[in-house]
Amino acid sequence: MDSTQTQTQSDATPPDTDEDFTVLIAGGGVAGLEAILALREAGPPSLRIEVLAPAAEFTLAPLSIVEPFGGDEAPTVDLAAFCAEHGATFTQAGLAEIWPGQQRVLTDDGSELPYDALLLCIGARRQTVLPEALSFGGGGDSERLGELVRNAVAAGAGRLSFVVPDEISWPLPLYEIALQAADRLRNTTVEVSFQTSEPTPLHPFGPDASKKVETIMKEAGIHLSCGESFASGSGAELQADWIVTIPRLEVPEIPGLPQATHGFVPIDARMRVDGADRVWAVGDVTWSPIKQGGIAAQQADVAAADILAEAGVEIEVPAYAPVLRAALMTADGPFYLRSGTDADGGQRAPLWWPPAKV
Repeated sequence: MDSTQTQTQSDATPPDTDEDFTVLIAGGGVAGLEAILALREAGPPSLRIEVLAPAAEFTLAPLSIVEPFGGDEAPTVDLAAFCAEHGATFTQAGLAEIWPGQQRVLTDDGSELPYDALLLCIGARRQTVLPEALSFGGGGDSERLGELVRNAVAAGAGRLSFVVPDEISWPLPLYEIALQAADRLRNTTVEVSFQTSEPTPLHPFGPDASKKVETIMKEAGIHLSCGESFASGSGAELQADWIVTIPRLEVPEIPGLPQATHGFVPIDARMRVDGADRVWAVGDVTWSPIKQGGIAAQQADVAAADILAEAGVEIEVPAYAPVLRAALMTADGPFYLRSGTDADGGQRAPLWWPPAKV
């Protein structure tokens, strides 16, 4: 949690009540784990926290980008053990339906779970945009990407193209993959290009950061082209021997849940879901434009404080003022980026501590 938010929550006064208040957290990703910590730190002992997630483990996906290049597998967290350590219960099942009027959810195994507050952090589903490309989303895609790069090295010549399609708000992983692939191909004549629909490279970090990223790409021997449109069915022709892209995110329909374009959930500044009483949402499932773990964790801190206020805890709900942080993994080590500071352009030294990547 952010240090300022931690201080705010540490000053909270638990309510003088023996009545249990149940918070049901649907999802076991970065936001879900952060919410558990925030709720347990500032909430009263009587607060009941239940976690609902379809997988037994959480994998830190941003670190999976090194796997295709011989790096360690992304670390995992055993959700049942994490919940037990922090006084929460864990149910391994998926969310099937929400009944806000009854304050209950239906799981995909037919069980019903009641709640006083429901926090949705179920993430989003990956959707391939360019069927002719290898769409990297971590996990099982690592082996396929590794094979593609090995084939390019063995060929010694040709063209490898990395493509950021339209409607991709967080393309940083593709930059990391391109930089690592270019390093592997440095002793070949394979031409590496990076074509993106962004106006400038990683533009949410600001113009100075974009210029530095552009320099990093150029020094790696990557031809960068911005402002190009690539969408499914657009007919845009890609001239390359190998093409790598990343998927678009969308949220499947969940009965009882208000949803907007591509299924994303509308929320207000306190992460409350518009049109669903006592339901909050954070992370990729929301209509927040940046889909990134650090942003999701900041949203989770706001939601946790607002949920505790709903439960009767005297706590100040922090204003949502997201700070975008990222560690761009390059062949020469991480390059740290952060929005809204004097170091907008990024630097090799960590801009935050601990210098974790999420």
